[in-house]
Amino acid sequence: MQFEESNHRNFLWFGLSFEFGLGVIGLLGCWLCGVNLLSQWEISATSLLWGVVATLPMLLLLVGMELWPTPPVVRIKDFIYQTLGPMFARCHPLELLLLAISAGIGEELLFRGFVQQSLEGFGYWPALVIASILFGIVHAVTPTYAVLAALMGFYFGYLLDATGERNLWVPVIAHGLYDWLAFLWIAHEVKKRDKLRIQEDFPSPETAEVLSEQELSVEASNSESP
Repeated sequence: MQFEESNHRNFLWFGLSFEFGLGVIGLLGCWLCGVNLLSQWEISATSLLWGVVATLPMLLLLVGMELWPTPPVVRIKDFIYQTLGPMFARCHPLELLLLAISAGIGEELLFRGFVQQSLEGFGYWPALVIASILFGIVHAVTPTYAVLAALMGFYFGYLLDATGERNLWVPVIAHGLYDWLAFLWIAHEVKKRDKLRIQEDFPSPETAEVLSEQELSVEASNSESP
């Protein structure tokens, strides 16, 4: 149990540290390239509303992939469920929220704050496209996922100016909220899959529940191993 808890903490600290590092790189890049982010960090009811509403198209896409799972989508789901899924399933929803917030802030500072805006000397659209492609590349767990991530990066880049005034909070909120809901869904699906698989061999609900928790612990430990 102590080893499992250690893996759980390591996963959280690694995730938070990684996203924090991306944010630091983004801030340093903005400073070196003269990108002024101060005027873009004004949170308001408008930016909050835009950020929340902007998650809806992404959630519809997620639901669509669940309802109509094409072979490339199945490969994405299998990869995520087998790697990150067991760790997500062991996390409290508030821990997943913390990871999602750090991802929203860190990645948006880097890609929409630094990369996209530092390239706007070449034009708005080239900067948006290049930043989106780079966003897709760093998420390239499968070719299809890279394309989807690039499209989402393009969407986040569009949200940067969606309110009529450049506001980084809009993509940050949309990114973080979507990630949190996706993390919760992945955790739910992993738990459900494990219970169904175990119930096929052990019809007793109590036994299935215990074995499911044990299996999640083993999978989480394996996903942390090099």
